[in-house]
Amino acid sequence: MAADFSADVVNGVAPLQVNFTDETMGGNVTGWSWDFDNDGVEDANEQNPSFTYDSGGDYSVALTVTNETGNNFTAVKEDYIHVGTVGIGELTEKSFNCYPNPAKSVINVESAYDLNSIIIFNITGQIVYSDYDNSSKLQTIDISSFEKGVFFMELSTEIETKIIKVVVQ
Repeated sequence: MAADFSADVVNGVAPLQVNFTDETMGGNVTGWSWDFDNDGVEDANEQNPSFTYDSGGDYSVALTVTNETGNNFTAVKEDYIHVGTVGIGELTEKSFNCYPNPAKSVINVESAYDLNSIIIFNITGQIVYSDYDNSSKLQTIDISSFEKGVFFMELSTEIETKIIKVVVQ
């Protein structure tokens, strides 16, 4: 018997729901034990379970199957599930407000929670502004020295991190 499995998705942003499929070959399986985060604790005992990853990271997944004679067979896939927490997406109005955008001289950032950091990257990925000591809900940033163009602003709080597009005119 050879334990094996697959997943319908292996990359995504938290919360990421993954549907697992048992693909064990060669024998009669009488039991399944899944460990979705490689912590040694059984997370499910169904043949084809679903699991939601709520935190970012790379997760190893293990499936142990038991046959009719009580023998166990295990398949482990190291760093199989990749869960991110940051994506370039639309500005979440309830969490962050960034104005004016497009901007010329200053840009204001408002957050529902205290900002931990603000980092601005140019289109080539170079950091052009960073503030790691921020603990306020409102920040005004002087962008008058920035070249005209598109920038990406990473806003982080204890709750979430978002990347938004900022246009400097």
